[in-house]
Amino acid sequence: MIVAYIAMIMLIIIAVTSIIKDITDNNENKKKNLLPSIAMLLGGIIMLVYSLVYLS
Repeated sequence: MIVAYIAMIMLIIIAVTSIIKDITDNNENKKKNLLPSIAMLLGGIIMLVYSLVYLS
């Protein structure tokens, strides 16, 4: 269970850093890379909240 929490926190950290990198980047494909990062961040937060609320 602790390993799952660590994995979800790492997923959220990776998503946040990629969102920051996409925002600070000034490329043309910024919008294309931002959507999967936001989806990954939302998925990590939802999994973390679900596991904290329902599995504890």
